[in-house]
Amino acid sequence: MLEDAAVWIHQAASNVVINISVVDLAPLARAACGLTREAPTITVTLDFERGYRRTCPIPAISVRHGDVDDGGIATSTQRATPGFPMGLQLCQTAINFLAKRWTNRGETFLSDLCLTLKDRLYNAGNYCMMCDDEFKFPGVKPTVCDKQLCSYQLETLGLGADLSLFDVDPAVTDLLITFAASACLDLHRQRVSPVAMPVHADDTPFTPAELAMVLSAIPTVESLHHAGESRKLMLDEADAQAARVAAWVFATNRAHIATVSPEDHMEVMKTPHQFHIHTSTRQHAEKFARLKAEHGSFFAFHGSGLSNWHNILRQNLKVASNTPLMSAGAAYGEGIYMAAASSMSASYLRTSGKGWDRSDFGPMPVCLALVEVANSSRVHWHAQNQIVVANDESCVMLHHLFIYASSSGIPHVFAKDVAKFKFKNTTTIAYGSTYEEVKRAGKLLVTSDEYFWDIEEVVDMIQAKHGLFINGYNQLPFAPADVQAIMNHASGYGKVLRQLESANAALRQTIPDYVYGRLRHVGITCLQDLTSDFATAHQAIAELHSWLQGLPAPVKDALARVPFEAYDSHTHQSFRDTVAHAVELVVSGGECVHRFGDFMKQVAENKECKKRKW
Repeated sequence: MLEDAAVWIHQAASNVVINISVVDLAPLARAACGLTREAPTITVTLDFERGYRRTCPIPAISVRHGDVDDGGIATSTQRATPGFPMGLQLCQTAINFLAKRWTNRGETFLSDLCLTLKDRLYNAGNYCMMCDDEFKFPGVKPTVCDKQLCSYQLETLGLGADLSLFDVDPAVTDLLITFAASACLDLHRQRVSPVAMPVHADDTPFTPAELAMVLSAIPTVESLHHAGESRKLMLDEADAQAARVAAWVFATNRAHIATVSPEDHMEVMKTPHQFHIHTSTRQHAEKFARLKAEHGSFFAFHGSGLSNWHNILRQNLKVASNTPLMSAGAAYGEGIYMAAASSMSASYLRTSGKGWDRSDFGPMPVCLALVEVANSSRVHWHAQNQIVVANDESCVMLHHLFIYASSSGIPHVFAKDVAKFKFKNTTTIAYGSTYEEVKRAGKLLVTSDEYFWDIEEVVDMIQAKHGLFINGYNQLPFAPADVQAIMNHASGYGKVLRQLESANAALRQTIPDYVYGRLRHVGITCLQDLTSDFATAHQAIAELHSWLQGLPAPVKDALARVPFEAYDSHTHQSFRDTVAHAVELVVSGGECVHRFGDFMKQVAENKECKKRKW
């Protein structure tokens, strides 16, 4: 296993096999990348049957997720599988890497390849899955850039694209085609923000009019949803280019969209067409989480013309004020404009003429978005708190889309009333205070795990646990950013914890080296266990748990109090915990075995770290 990376590499006959853990990849990211199997790793195999010398041909590459004989999926450089875009992207990444390094490998050749593959897995939407170039506007799922060669590979060869979305989520299929058709029909948007076009068989790009004509020929989603194996034939009969164009529309969408189930509908929005949407890259999501932890957040509405959404799905919401992309003025300066009430945002839903004639949404629908806004200094309210402007794109996170047949169908509601789910708790943990009550008292604290707190209660809770910064709701450690927010809270309540934090950190010196050695051994054992039941890891953890009970009292006290900071190699986020709490958590089943192992290993290797200054 590579240091600080959830990547394992071994040799099997003439093959080099690389396993990359997907256990802690966020569920949303896994879904967006099509990694829906239960397998804990994705496997990349390099076939060196033709030799490893620099003069030998570059090895064949295959990528697999799960057991192919048991529902898994695989692709290779010799036989591409269109429905496995993440596999295709990793194949292409490996090819590009080998092309650059094959004749000049060096000692770190394989480790560099492993880390590059891991980076592409966790940042799939940042790079073109064909040429591996970095996107100017990253997304959350594998797709291609605007270069004609990449589009040709996508459409003509069918790489990374198929028509299964008609089965998986017909409403999203309708939505994507509607957005694409509207973008093609809006001549003004085509001038200021051209839509990237697919290419014909002769390698010439479609014109917007040609693309609109093909889209208009696609049969209804309902008929294609039930078509089964005859779907491709139905599309070919409608237009010879229809199947390729539909696949292009689906595959070039960089957002992750899913239909909201009827039981989860926000009834107050008065539409059956509701969608979850996630367009943020990991970097954007991390920035937003930090801002939210520090400043809190609120919900607002964002309205934009239907023809704009095709590009928004590929570029996220952007500050377009005073640029050719601006569509609604900039009365309050540059920024992303949002509103407290849906009726205000509805006034920005200028129609571009029409959408897709065969859409279930109607011929001229409108789209309203619900967004979460981190309440930082880059966010400003105007017009008697009716309009909010975010000068920084990192402050805005798309959450839901609502589709209406026309803007007249949009109800007058306030975002704060729609999005009551913004926090996981409805009252504070001890006194049962509401969000508004705590806010009025000047004691509000919002943590990155989506809980709100009374800072006084949090301080009491931490003191009662002898300085252990643990969320009382889920018993998980607070993130380092949350720890800082607690101790540096504007109310001043958190100051009393600094002395306790320093005293606990000083206890680090009482932990003997042999304890660190045992922790490192258990950590490595957990990290190397890739079996389905983690039997070896669980045995090592149970033995560690028993062994810790027999340690001298001062050592046990130190392990229960000393905070250690670590870096989650899967989510790329910092976290902190004590050894004793981490052990109790994993024994109770509340912690991932690999994450626990990673933490134990880092604790042992960073034992000489000085205590953090807050």
